[in-house]
Amino acid sequence: MILDILKNPDPQLRAVAAEVSLEEIKKLQPLLSDLKETMIASDGVGIAAPQVGVGKRIIIVDMQ
Repeated sequence: MILDILKNPDPQLRAVAAEVSLEEIKKLQPLLSDLKETMIASDGVGIAAPQVGVGKRIIIVDMQ
């Protein structure tokens, strides 16, 4: 699912994001897929969870 990307000056972009444990990563697979799909649809090379309103320290980067 393509997510809405927040734009500056949205206060969620300045909030401190929460750490993610290794155990939590398995539960976040749907979010990771959505982040990747959103990044590709936006013709981006990276996206962070706070950019879509999720206060977690997660980033997806396309290294190709």
